[in-house]
Amino acid sequence: MKKSYGLWSNLVFLLRRMKQYTRRSFRLIWLSIPVKVALPLIGLLLPNLVVRTITEQGNTTVLIQSIVALGLIAVLCSYWDQYAAGVMEEEQSKLCQELDETELFAKELNCDYENLENKEISGKFDEARENIWWNRRFISQGAVNLTLLGSGIFGFLVYLSVLSRLPAWLLFLMVACTIVSFLFSDLGDRERTKLHNQFGSCNRRMSYLQDTSAEAKAGKDIRLYAMYPWIEERFTQVHKDIRHEYARVEVKNYISALITAGMGIVMEIVAYITLTAMVADGTMTLADYVLCIGAVLGFSTWVRQIAQQVQKLWLMKGDVTGLRECLEMPDRSELLRQGMEAVDAAAVCPAGVPCRIEFDHVTYRYASSKDDTIRDLSFCIEPGERIALVGMNGAGKTTCVKLLCGLLEPTSGEIRINGIPSWKFNRKEYYRLFATVFQDIHPMASSIRENITCCPKGSENIDRLISCLQLADLYDRVQRMPKKEDTPLVKELNDEAVNLSGGEQQRLLLARALYKDSPILVLDEPTAALDPISENNVYQKYLELTKNCTSIFISHRLASTRFCDRIFFLEAGRIAEEGTHEALVSRGGKYAKTFEVQSRYYQEHPQGLGEEIFA
Repeated sequence: MKKSYGLWSNLVFLLRRMKQYTRRSFRLIWLSIPVKVALPLIGLLLPNLVVRTITEQGNTTVLIQSIVALGLIAVLCSYWDQYAAGVMEEEQSKLCQELDETELFAKELNCDYENLENKEISGKFDEARENIWWNRRFISQGAVNLTLLGSGIFGFLVYLSVLSRLPAWLLFLMVACTIVSFLFSDLGDRERTKLHNQFGSCNRRMSYLQDTSAEAKAGKDIRLYAMYPWIEERFTQVHKDIRHEYARVEVKNYISALITAGMGIVMEIVAYITLTAMVADGTMTLADYVLCIGAVLGFSTWVRQIAQQVQKLWLMKGDVTGLRECLEMPDRSELLRQGMEAVDAAAVCPAGVPCRIEFDHVTYRYASSKDDTIRDLSFCIEPGERIALVGMNGAGKTTCVKLLCGLLEPTSGEIRINGIPSWKFNRKEYYRLFATVFQDIHPMASSIRENITCCPKGSENIDRLISCLQLADLYDRVQRMPKKEDTPLVKELNDEAVNLSGGEQQRLLLARALYKDSPILVLDEPTAALDPISENNVYQKYLELTKNCTSIFISHRLASTRFCDRIFFLEAGRIAEEGTHEALVSRGGKYAKTFEVQSRYYQEHPQGLGEEIFA
């Protein structure tokens, strides 16, 4: 059941975060509320004092002293108001930064991997981040908005007490107009809530177009295939959709503002007529008339301020709800482990000892899919065994590996490591069991040393680092670089950095996997960017590298997996064939036919292909 977040709950959440991250602003909110009311109140009292002194022939000296005193108070209040506004302006970016980087970013780093693969969820993270930073929303101006809301309510009550001498029916009318303004103040946010999914869809489409257009890899095709008209058309359509949705919200906001202004005008007109009549029949002095007229005008100002801030408060409800849905998003992996005492991963899988892997009737279906990607999959891999997963695209090879590594949780069934169900391990400790190289390559914008060791400089094992570079055929290339192992990567972020080629990047990630020295080695198309000879050389080295671990290889080139003990040929999420390379070829099934097609291609195009691959 989806958790519901109320207005008060969200307000308390935001106030707690403000108290935690911006203490000065949090204190200044409450101190600034009476100050903001005192300033206009002094403007009411001064004319009242002057008129009262003139009409009642009061003491001029006392009047001057009162004016000086009120003037000094006004100056101090004005100074305080400016100081508080400066502090709030200074700290508002700190609040946004803490909410984004300390909480939202940390949640993204630690949430279930399958949440990141879900476009709807990733879109919610993007929208939450946008609402945090957008200065037209509530969160980034939270302290200012709460001060205005608090001062509006306090000013409303103070001015209502000043007007208490007015007829009860007039006060009732003023309060009624205020209530009507409240009731219609959130029309825009109600419409925005209805259009929540449309806004998220439009924002995701816009982000995709912007990111793709600015990406260097896509830039080649965009230019060579003259995709500008197509992209421009999509941009125009998305912008049109966004403007259409915002227009619907703004119409509601306009109606809210119109009703609020209308209520204010009604209050002022009726108050003018009533007060003038009271002065005319002698039931109110001229000094009190001046005070009450100012209070009525101020009263409508406070009402409008409250209405405006209530509108923003409803925006805050939607924005904070989106943020909390991301921060408090339950992880299925943690729910499985809830209340369970985690097993000791080091005791179950000692260092340097291969692990036994079991899939027991494992099924997995992606959230956005109607069909199972993995279907009732069962197999057992003995300690130290080398297994190859092969099959056509979409057969479920990568999904199978993600399930094994704990990135995805089975929809049904169980995965066991050395007889212990995967869900009984602490998730982070479970990750330590696997050294992986996936087909998607993402070197980090740091040094080669840090990319391989994943630890700060000085805490790594230098000898092991060099050995892994050599085993991955990257050592000589690194030694030719100006800073060698300390050479930074990703030139787009650092002028002194280098960009490795596709094959070099895969060798870098191979070195990282070897450095981790986990009991289970998983390679998902690790040599896709290498030519057949280089691929064969790499796999020949794995014969030595995998002696102390259980290893799983995914490859489209069937010949490259001949060194494996067994081959699983996957089809539609199930193992269609299983056995050694020779046994599968002699069986004449789908594996043999696929291998024959690939072999024929290389025999017809033998350039650059090592004969030892098919020896």
